[in-house]
Order: sequence, then structure tokens, then C-alpha cells
Amino acid sequence: MIKKKTTDGFTSLRIIGKRAQGFLLRAKEQMAKRQQERIAAGTDITGDGNEPDIIVAFSGAGIFQAALIILAVILGTWFLFQVQDKIILLLLGFFLAAVIDPGVRAMERLGIPRG
Repeated sequence: MIKKKTTDGFTSLRIIGKRAQGFLLRAKEQMAKRQQERIAAGTDITGDGNEPDIIVAFSGAGIFQAALIILAVILGTWFLFQVQDKIILLLLGFFLAAVIDPGVRAMERLGIPRG
């Protein structure tokens, strides 16, 4: 198996500045220090020490909550498609009222009633 060459930070993304590179380097050093402490204590179970510890836990409540969120997004999208033409008419009415209002106020100042 070919081992990947490790780097001290991101080199392909030029967006990340020197300060971010420093944070990444410091985090990598702290992770290596903790790994060495676990190896010394005999609690390291990751093998050669290069693999990160990733724990994924699924709970029934979390799955139920995610399903409700997905259902709410789907129903919200469906509702918006159903009332899309009504929303457009409402916004058009607000726009028309805003355009007409200065003229109506000027006519009121001249003594012409609103009715």
C-alpha cells in the first residue's frame, strides 16, 4: 500500500492565511501530543496512530427529529409552490400601492377627497 505524503497544512488552497495555517499546525501538534500520551498510557486502540478517532452514534430521537425536519422542508416547499401565484399578486399589490400613494397624498393636499 502506498503511503500518502503528509503536509503541515493546506497547500492547494491559497485562501487560507498564515494565521489559519498556524492554528492548523498547532492543532496538529496537540493531536500528536495527545496521541503519544494515549500510547504511553496504553489506551490507544487506533493501531499505528495515524487514524483519527471517529465515533458516530445514532439515536432514535435524532433520527425522528431529522425526519421531521426533512418532512417540514418538503411540505414548506410544496406549500410555496401552491401559493406562488397568490404571493406574486400580493407583492404586486404592495408595489402598486407604494407607487400610487404619493399621487394620492398630493391630491389630498389639493382638497380632492380619497373616495
